[in-house]
Amino acid sequence: MVDACQAVARATEKASVEVVKTLYKNFLSPVGNVDVIFDGTWKTHGHNSNIAVGCITELYTGLVLDYVVLSRYCHGCQGAPDSSDDGYGEWAVNHKCLKNIDCNAGRMEVEAPPILFWRSLHKNGLRYTTILSHGDSRTFHALNEESVYGYIDIEKKDCLNHVHKRTGTALRTLQEKKAQGESLDGMTQNAIECLHSVIWSQSSENTHESLLAVERAVAEAVSRFNQGMVETKRAVAEQLGYSPGSCLIRRSLEKDRKRLCKANKGHTESEKLKRRMSKRQAQQFAMQKRMGSALRNLLQEHRGEGNRSLGGKGRLTGDLVEKLAVYYGRALKSHTGDVEAMSQSTKLGLATKLAVVCSSCGTIDKLWTSPRKQDSQAFDVNVRAIAAMKQIGKEQTALNDFWAAMNVSYRGLHHKTFQKHLKETFRKTEATALDKSYAESATAVITTYKKVDPTFSKDVTVVYNGTWHKRGHTVGAVIDFYTGLILDAVVLSNHCLGCQTEPKPGDAAYESWHEHHVCQKNTDAKSGSMEVEAALTLFRRSISKHGLRYTTLVSDGVSHTFSALTEENAYGLVPIVKEECLNHVQKRMGSALRNVVQKSDKPLRGKGKLTKALIDKLTDYYGWALRNSSSDVTAMQRAVMATYRHITSTDEDPRHDLCPRCLGAKTQNASESFHSVLWSLMPKEQHSSLIAVETALHEAVLRYNAGCCKATKVISDAVGLRPGHLAIQRAVEKDALRLKKNSKRHLEKMEGRQKRQRRMRSALDTSSLCGFVRSLVLRNQRIIRLSLPLEKKYMPPPKTSHKPES
Repeated sequence: MVDACQAVARATEKASVEVVKTLYKNFLSPVGNVDVIFDGTWKTHGHNSNIAVGCITELYTGLVLDYVVLSRYCHGCQGAPDSSDDGYGEWAVNHKCLKNIDCNAGRMEVEAPPILFWRSLHKNGLRYTTILSHGDSRTFHALNEESVYGYIDIEKKDCLNHVHKRTGTALRTLQEKKAQGESLDGMTQNAIECLHSVIWSQSSENTHESLLAVERAVAEAVSRFNQGMVETKRAVAEQLGYSPGSCLIRRSLEKDRKRLCKANKGHTESEKLKRRMSKRQAQQFAMQKRMGSALRNLLQEHRGEGNRSLGGKGRLTGDLVEKLAVYYGRALKSHTGDVEAMSQSTKLGLATKLAVVCSSCGTIDKLWTSPRKQDSQAFDVNVRAIAAMKQIGKEQTALNDFWAAMNVSYRGLHHKTFQKHLKETFRKTEATALDKSYAESATAVITTYKKVDPTFSKDVTVVYNGTWHKRGHTVGAVIDFYTGLILDAVVLSNHCLGCQTEPKPGDAAYESWHEHHVCQKNTDAKSGSMEVEAALTLFRRSISKHGLRYTTLVSDGVSHTFSALTEENAYGLVPIVKEECLNHVQKRMGSALRNVVQKSDKPLRGKGKLTKALIDKLTDYYGWALRNSSSDVTAMQRAVMATYRHITSTDEDPRHDLCPRCLGAKTQNASESFHSVLWSLMPKEQHSSLIAVETALHEAVLRYNAGCCKATKVISDAVGLRPGHLAIQRAVEKDALRLKKNSKRHLEKMEGRQKRQRRMRSALDTSSLCGFVRSLVLRNQRIIRLSLPLEKKYMPPPKTSHKPES
């Protein structure tokens, strides 16, 4: 698959180079010097990325001429056997290292341009003499130091988008550069940014993938960017040796048309802005328009028409074979002609109408490829398709792309049908099932507390934390600390896309829209206070919903939520107690040490100083001390002081008052685990409505409380489907893998904790003068006991009149 995509991408690059050469020869410069755009993009944000992509795009046509994928990491090398092991030789022979560069993440964007520029002449016969990039000049300096084209210098132009974003000095710099001609007539890097979006739509930035996976995504993105999706799918299928299928071609054509319509709409809006400009600027736009028309004609001549007739037949799947067998049996008994099943043009989503036809008698009977739901006109296959997309965190566009690639239907479900099922089928039924799950969880929590304390009434310890979606949505969840069950959750939204795109009150369609519109905005709180608002909502209804009071709150160091609950007096005279999450206490120690380094006037780097490695080590030891002494404040203080010997506590700045709040070693791990389940069903990188987030929350709570198997059965029963045996088998497998992984992690954690406790005890015995003296006293007492007669050997040791000073 990777080789096929790369072959297609290289073929499109050659075609793009020919187009660019023809353009420059006829209109611009016959020498072979071209103007290009370069920018790098990373697999993950920040400077922790292991994979980077560098692309060269021609300025005027927007065609990709070349690209390179750099990787400074190889997963196989990380898990390699030791050189002394028996299997090392065989591994070294068969292993193909995926690491192709040795530098840090910040240098990868600088290392990519010399590779692309050095091979431009022998690969494409072009020289990239003018480069358009953002304000960072490291790439430009690296190219000049290389002297790629000998005495021919490379000229740098600034992207106007990056220039006009700067304020103050940057605005004056913009005027100077316009006066000097350094800005290339308002040219921008929009083409390269568009290519980056296509790349990462093929390979998500939030998941770890290998170099081969990213190379495949980049190759397909380059081909799609240069010649469209239809030609890309045809070329890849031809390389792999299979037919692309009519459904995939029709879906690709539809996506290409949507992209062109969106581009034309943006072009129309820019035309409106053009009328407000000066005469000189209008002339410049007219020149660009003539250039664009010439380019489009050139591309059309190069690519050709490429129109093909599209068609296809329905597929027979599942229980349909058994139904057709029955029809065939009846038909063969009463009809003498040839009997066959033929698909008709009637299609409702993924369901197709078939006709059993006799060559002599005509149509015998008709049937659908999927049964309908009980007490509903919805087809079983359509509802199952929506449920499948929900489970993998995708929506209607991904559903259509999948079935088009499988050559079943070029449009799986219309977006209105998808939203209708999501609102009416899943949202209502899953909410009812979720309320039942909440009640079962509350019953289990009450039973657990009564087993430990027979006098238990209402007060429980809970973990609360909020989590955010991409825009305007906040989810707050209350989880019981000891059982780990979710007791309640709520979704808040201060944003409604329908209200923002609504017709104006004077329009003809306003009355009809206003009558049928259901606003998805359920709070006026700002984004910073939505977590507090969700907590107030959940705590207010805890007694009426479950008969419980959340009197002990485990949360992070931010006290906005706790302060709001205290002011609210949700439980009258019964106060709410806050306990710190141990993980956040440990993180604050690391942050405090790093702040000391940053604020210090004197350098704290080097041997014997507060280095990054030492800060991480002290932070880990601090967390271990809190965990291993979680039930005793005195022991916790002693363990912390033994670990951080260089930290002193004075009367002016006492620090021991923070330790009691960590008793019990309480953490927010349950809340963070639930958040990961939730956003795996609704990825943050895509915008979603309130209804989509709510349905994802329903399934996430059911999965977290009862497991995938129980959640699949409950949701299927709720929406009126029969749980598929393969879906149940897959859910059981996922639950087993999760339990196996958790058991392994728990075993490793227990073994590590025992080792740390042994090290901590030895450190407490010998790391200070007090411990050293105490060990000497105990050893002397043992010697005295062994030297006593048998009848006096078990007498208590003599008491000392004083204690050794520390």
